[in-house]
Amino acid sequence: MAARTPSTFKVPAAFWSGAEKLGLSPAAVLSRAQLPVTLYRGDRSSVTATEYFRLWRAVDELAEDPTAGLHFAGRLEIGQLSPSRVAGFHARNYGDAINRMARYKLLCTPEEMRLRESKGEITVEFAWKDVGEEPPPILTDASLGAVIDLGRRGTQTAVRPKRVELRRSAGVRAHEAYFKCPITTRAPRNLLVLDRADLELPFVAYNEELLAMLQPSLDRALVAKGQPRGSTTSEQVKWILKGLLAGSTPDVARVARELGVSERTLQRRIRDEKGSFRDLLQNARLELAHRYLLDPSMEIKEVAFLLGYEDANSFYRAFHSWEGRSPAEWRTRRQSKN
Repeated sequence: MAARTPSTFKVPAAFWSGAEKLGLSPAAVLSRAQLPVTLYRGDRSSVTATEYFRLWRAVDELAEDPTAGLHFAGRLEIGQLSPSRVAGFHARNYGDAINRMARYKLLCTPEEMRLRESKGEITVEFAWKDVGEEPPPILTDASLGAVIDLGRRGTQTAVRPKRVELRRSAGVRAHEAYFKCPITTRAPRNLLVLDRADLELPFVAYNEELLAMLQPSLDRALVAKGQPRGSTTSEQVKWILKGLLAGSTPDVARVARELGVSERTLQRRIRDEKGSFRDLLQNARLELAHRYLLDPSMEIKEVAFLLGYEDANSFYRAFHSWEGRSPAEWRTRRQSKN
């Protein structure tokens, strides 16, 4: 079997801007990372995740500052932020901003931003897709810090998480000073836990007109990035539904807007492919349900929320109709086979 070629992506402009704010030149960072100088405004502009991690480690070593990652995003001007954070900065409130940030995160790097709600808390976790190594601690700091920086700048208040969980074993004084909340070390995963009530805090830079202009272009870019050429309309719809399912149930009108077509045109194209929107929604939910249930750390009610169900009972009934058994029974059977 042929070896799989690692996927590549362009180094975000925000990375270079942040490094320069730390007093580090692109040439110095690339040299320390043992990567070609052409990665910065040269013939080569894309890196693998492993190479990207090397760039972050180089910044960590050169900066010699334990707070470098935590304050990385805060040093940037609004115009230097990534598209996902620009969209979030002009959102209605903190919750809207986080959801926009999560939705458009993959436009920049293969880093997925996962949101989960449980018992009045929102858990934020970052995960790298198809990467067989842990991101460096400075990158974890930058990702988690960016969420808090967005809230503090957006609301103009001292937003603080309820707690932060980190995989590292020590050296978290800087984190305690920055997050101003309890820090747990030696945790199974790197997590940021927010109070659900804080998501209602309004953003001072809310701009409905600007968002109306930004969102269609970002959505088109997201569809183009995630969909292979030649994919069917049904495949595109299912892919979009997977991105929209999280605490709500997207309808045909919403998906049509994402694709830049009318509802009538979308419905016709789905019918031409011998399908229905309802079936596509069900298939998207089932595929996501399987993925989430394979994660033993996720509670059933969390899965229900991520699939857009109002309560766990509705998810139980739907899943039983699909698989002939409850979500818990399905999970147990799959775990016993592995």
